[in-house]
Amino acid sequence: MKVILLSGGSGKRLWPLSNDCRSKQFLKILTSPSGDKESMTQRVVRQITESVIDADVVIATSSNQKEIIISQFGNRLQTVIEPMRRDTFPAIALSCAYLHSEQNCPDDEVVVVLPCDQFTESGYFEVVNQMGTAVKNSDLDIVLMGIEPESPSSNFGYILPEKAGNSIMRVMSFVEKPSVDKAKEIIGRGGLWNGGVFAFRLGYVTDKVKAILGTSEYSSVLDRYSQLPKISFDYEVVEKAESIGVVPFKGEWKDLGSWDALAGHIEHNATNCIISQCNDTKVVNELDIPVVCLGTDNITVAASHDGILVTGRNMAGPLKDVLAAIDTRPRFEERSWGEFRTIDSTSAHDGLNSLTRRLTIKSGKSINGQLHNHRSKIWTVVKGKGMMVLDGDTFELSPGQTIPIAKRQLHAVKALTELEIIEIQLGTNLHDDDIEQFERK
Repeated sequence: MKVILLSGGSGKRLWPLSNDCRSKQFLKILTSPSGDKESMTQRVVRQITESVIDADVVIATSSNQKEIIISQFGNRLQTVIEPMRRDTFPAIALSCAYLHSEQNCPDDEVVVVLPCDQFTESGYFEVVNQMGTAVKNSDLDIVLMGIEPESPSSNFGYILPEKAGNSIMRVMSFVEKPSVDKAKEIIGRGGLWNGGVFAFRLGYVTDKVKAILGTSEYSSVLDRYSQLPKISFDYEVVEKAESIGVVPFKGEWKDLGSWDALAGHIEHNATNCIISQCNDTKVVNELDIPVVCLGTDNITVAASHDGILVTGRNMAGPLKDVLAAIDTRPRFEERSWGEFRTIDSTSAHDGLNSLTRRLTIKSGKSINGQLHNHRSKIWTVVKGKGMMVLDGDTFELSPGQTIPIAKRQLHAVKALTELEIIEIQLGTNLHDDDIEQFERK
């Protein structure tokens, strides 16, 4: 069996921690069984590894998430990079083409597609395994997961099975986000929330891709990606299938895509969060300075280099609309080699701008060769040991060294131990498009 994890979108419902480069599913807010912090995606991958599922995992994602995936997983997971965002059908189609022609999977290979940002329990993955078995041992085109509803909700789509109560049921119809009153009626008829989980045989989807593009070869699908319809997998494939099954799941299942939903899972870091005489106050602080809450009730505080949010409980819903007035570049990013944090930036009237960052390069990791056309840089090493190449000269790095890097100077660095560098950029263009990169050969 193959598992495709869908990791799309950036989203700002968890601002200021999430931004255009750091999606909610990669925020290390949750606590793992070992006590370390982990992201939603890391949690799902860990749960798959610990479950009864015997499957290889592929992550379908966009190019701006590739670096953070490598940062959190190294090279343990296969990735399929969408050349552009075009909804869930194209993403799944491209992933299936990858399995077909790059991994040489047969047409009868069972594939399960999962969202990577659901908070759930081990029983969820037992149901995923049951879905794969149902596809393998039946004539069903597609098998879905149906979540047994906790309450009538207009936030979810519903699946109506022909006959409720069995472990595997045939689907009669779908209802897309009904009113609460209609949801009550649907639940009374055995309706289930649509969990966004799909299981099918690989050939079933690659045949759909061939019908559209005339091919299901990965390189061709990648080149002609823009010709795939920009539509959800539900609309393009599921609702057109002739035989659909559903396996019910009853257990903990949440979308932690907002601060209201996430609040119950936040554990404070006592070193930078001080909470005194407060009631139901939750704090997440990524800054190097403390956040103090005194005598507050029913609020959530989130602090990062991108900003500070203070919101009343159950008031974070309109956050996306409020943020429309803010237009700033992300000040924190995870990269395959480590991370950087923006400390300060200025804009001068003469066009000479400055940007100050703290780079943290993981031990053994490298920033490959690069140069800039419109900026110079000054690096000051504050921690760790490393090796640097500057215009062909190689030398060691240690704390206290300052290295000026002129425009058009080719430079690269490797951390021998965890390396911290204060970087000051000076120039007319300090955006990330002013870079020429050279991979090591």
